[in-house]
Amino acid sequence: LKRARPQLSCTPCRQGKLKCNRVHPVCDQCLKRARENACVYVAPPAKNANRTANMRERIRQLEKVVVTLMEQPQNAQGDLPTPPTTTEAAGGVAKGESGGITTNTTLLGKMNINNGSNNETVYTGGSHWAAILEDLSDFRTYLEGEQETQTEPMSFVNSIEGGPEYPFGNAQPGTKESILQSLPAKPEVDRLMTLWFNSQDPFKHIIHGPTFQNEYKEFWKEPAQTPTIWLALLCSILALGTLARHRLTGGDQPPRLLQATLEPVLRFQHLSASAMALCNISKPSPYTIQALMIFMESELLLNDKAEMRVYLLMGLILRLCLHMGYHREPSHYKNISHFHGEMRRRTWYQLFQIDILVSFMLGLPSNAHSIQHDVQPPRNIFDHEFSLDSKDLPPSRPVDELTALSYCISKQRYCTIFGKAAEISHAITPPEYSTILELDNRLDKFREILPVPLRIKPLGMCIMDPPDLIMNRFNLELLYQKTRCILHRRYMINASPNTQMAYSRRTCVEAAMNMLKHHQTVVEACEPAGQLGRVRWYMSSLTTHDFLLASMVICLELQLRYRAAENSNLDGGTLPGSPLAKDMLDAIDTSHQLWKRAERPTSDVVKACQMLERMLKK
Repeated sequence: LKRARPQLSCTPCRQGKLKCNRVHPVCDQCLKRARENACVYVAPPAKNANRTANMRERIRQLEKVVVTLMEQPQNAQGDLPTPPTTTEAAGGVAKGESGGITTNTTLLGKMNINNGSNNETVYTGGSHWAAILEDLSDFRTYLEGEQETQTEPMSFVNSIEGGPEYPFGNAQPGTKESILQSLPAKPEVDRLMTLWFNSQDPFKHIIHGPTFQNEYKEFWKEPAQTPTIWLALLCSILALGTLARHRLTGGDQPPRLLQATLEPVLRFQHLSASAMALCNISKPSPYTIQALMIFMESELLLNDKAEMRVYLLMGLILRLCLHMGYHREPSHYKNISHFHGEMRRRTWYQLFQIDILVSFMLGLPSNAHSIQHDVQPPRNIFDHEFSLDSKDLPPSRPVDELTALSYCISKQRYCTIFGKAAEISHAITPPEYSTILELDNRLDKFREILPVPLRIKPLGMCIMDPPDLIMNRFNLELLYQKTRCILHRRYMINASPNTQMAYSRRTCVEAAMNMLKHHQTVVEACEPAGQLGRVRWYMSSLTTHDFLLASMVICLELQLRYRAAENSNLDGGTLPGSPLAKDMLDAIDTSHQLWKRAERPTSDVVKACQMLERMLKK
């Protein structure tokens, strides 16, 4: 088929093969020959809808072919290149230009940024036809300018604007004006904002302080013009700021007074939920992910029974992140600025960490660990070193130079191995034992490159260090020991002194004993007049489950020895180099006493206390 080309010259000039200047209503040639009435231009031909449909059908067929090839087994793909693993890069083994690895940008997918009113970011994977179309220059050129009319699909349910969505519980949508009227006066908001931005909350790094301060200043000039999702973010920050003030002033109040003190926190939570219920989060805009994450954090910190709701909310946030392309390295896309790219890295890794930790706490598989991503770790820099106008990012500071991101970067290395260990614990088919030893070796290497200021030290050598830094050291050490426990826990029961797996049993018990020693140290230091009394709130449900895990591992080891003694298997009960039974009993007894002294024990703590008590009697 020949393409229908429009006739641009007038009919007399075309028939006489004259050079027409194509001026309307009369061209120069017709004007010279005094035939103004004969100068007629032919209307452009209608576009061939069948040809356009045929071209689009060819694109769909090409898409199916590519998807079919990608779904073939790995060993059947011949010499196709294997995408580089991303967990190594996340764990500190960065493979960039210096590593000699080149990235096929076609496999990275396509990133579309709508620079309209909402700056919506939409990512499509490399197998999607929209991404393949980028390489099909002939098709793209032909289809440019084609305005294909799209009709909205019919729905069996009428859409209701502003309806509440499931992640926000029984939040009433209300109106934007009612939410603005419910905010306290500016001096009170200023105080709460200051408390949160000066706290050690790891989630505050997903918000760029200087940029948010400028937006906060503009908010008070014209509150009604502020995006609703930004308002939701503000209310979530105010909830955490109120919680921070409670920790500083009323952390030891009795339950009745405590409930009255925390009522403002709940009020800000409801305001944030109402604001997000007004937004269409299925079409995320700037700050949608951040607002949801900080709302999720307030849920986790305020309610010990909200873990499952937080788990569901994390699943929603992760899928919105996939929709916005947060799982892809921003430097591969020219339409993402250096500033936004760095903030996306921070957001992705913070969500990655909390998803792995909370999922394990619930005994469920992680949503984030199974996602293929190639995001590089964020740089070790301060907020004031880059801005929206930055043409490039400053180089990362040395690892031993502490910044606000140092703790997050170091924790990410451990979380990479911890995520693999948690995944193995859920595996139906156990992996090769060499895989366990390889992960154990990588974990030890990450500990060796841990920044010196973040390495664990006795409390007696930390009298000049701030409590936040000390608690960060304990958190990293506990994560390291917990990872060792999870990695080797699977091989405890079948590990006898004469097998290779005896190393796993010995390592698991050693890690659990270290965790119980840290439990006693941290609890005593978190007393009101203790060295860590000001940051006692760090003893969250996540940390509680770490100590419960260590107690259960020691109980399992004691049970194995008890059964071996009953069967007169004197050689199969105790491993060389493992702790004595008396030392383990003393550790269990101390842990039991610490749980009994807990001010507001959770149901898990009560259950653990009962189990430990029975074990001690036995």
